[in-house]
Amino acid sequence: MRVVKYLTVIMISCFVCSSLSCNPFFDRQQAKTTVLDEDPSFADVLHERDRINTQIKKANNVLKVKKKEMEKAVSQLKKEYAKEDKKIGVETKNLKNELNKYVTEIKLKTNGLSQELKTKKRFLKSTEATIKEANKLLSEDSQAQLSSDEEMKWKDKLIELNAQKDDVTRQIEKLNSEINIEKLKLKLLN
Repeated sequence: MRVVKYLTVIMISCFVCSSLSCNPFFDRQQAKTTVLDEDPSFADVLHERDRINTQIKKANNVLKVKKKEMEKAVSQLKKEYAKEDKKIGVETKNLKNELNKYVTEIKLKTNGLSQELKTKKRFLKSTEATIKEANKLLSEDSQAQLSSDEEMKWKDKLIELNAQKDDVTRQIEKLNSEINIEKLKLKLLN
């Protein structure tokens, strides 16, 4: 039963295919003559078909030409882009080098300020140690060992050391402030 169904489907397919010009032995000219003998007005439809096919071929040819032109233009634009990219790359590098000069200057200044700050801090520490020693000498326990002239000299020295300490403390604060500003400058440039 199944075989009969399959054979029927195959036969119908062959019939439809041969009637729709799927047949490899289909004679187009013979079919045209037969149709025109039966319906001469169909010639206008065939002329219209030929005109439309001609227009389609022309449109496709125009499209092919435009495609080639556009591909050529794209190729040219890619070449121009590559040149511009290289040129801009060089310009960008030069501009970054200009900016790096400022960064280098700021780093050098920051390093110098940091070294100066270290020196001031060492001086402050030394001054504070000397003040501590002077205060020990001038304490009530040690005053008995000092003459009045020595005591006066140490008191004057203590006043001078405290003034130096205050001055160096202000300088350290100023240096810290300057260093912070230079670090902010670096952050702004990066």
